[in-house]
Amino acid sequence: PPRFWLADCPRTAEAVNFATQLYNELMAVPYMAKFVVFAKMHDGRDGRLRCYCMSDDKVLEGMPLYVECSGNIVPVRKAGQQRCFTFRSFKENRLPITVKVS
Repeated sequence: PPRFWLADCPRTAEAVNFATQLYNELMAVPYMAKFVVFAKMHDGRDGRLRCYCMSDDKVLEGMPLYVECSGNIVPVRKAGQQRCFTFRSFKENRLPITVKVS
């Protein structure tokens, strides 16, 4: 059966490219993964997050996984640096992130 998605695309000239990218990502074989995040405050507003991703599936093997913080959690990082790690199936994938709580 056909599936339809409503997507907000502010620049209509990019709508076809956006829809194609969305379709390709949604058509990927589903996989089962567990994400666990541990948080520990060091002092006042400084803390550390430890993000873990575990899976027994090879669908995302070798692909980078990105972490995005929002709300009152701000990652402490160098300008332009992205928080990511390369996914390895059957392995423990972890990423420590130093954060500030605003």
